[in-house]
Amino acid sequence: MRFRSCDPSRLMACAALAFLCTTVSAIAASPEFICLKSGDAASLEELSIACYSDKGCAYVEQHKGEALRDYDEGSVAAALGREKIEGIVTTSAPIMKKIKGYGYSCVPLP
Repeated sequence: MRFRSCDPSRLMACAALAFLCTTVSAIAASPEFICLKSGDAASLEELSIACYSDKGCAYVEQHKGEALRDYDEGSVAAALGREKIEGIVTTSAPIMKKIKGYGYSCVPLP
């Protein structure tokens, strides 16, 4: 078997691609959290919950909540603070940090 020397630009491109694949996998594996004031993630009946993934929205609907798909992430913290919506299913650490100041607690989605 004969090895050829690699072109440095190809080697860098392969390394960048491998890094990107690892990073995307880590992001995709981020756990979702459900954040509520009540703290009872099993009791979502008649609550309006913002959600951003099929899994998160299905969880809300399965527990008889109203799934608000793709709610504007820029305004979700303010909407929670004003209690226009009652909760969120998210992976966003900045949103979770902000809404904890409004009395919300977040637990991993089962």
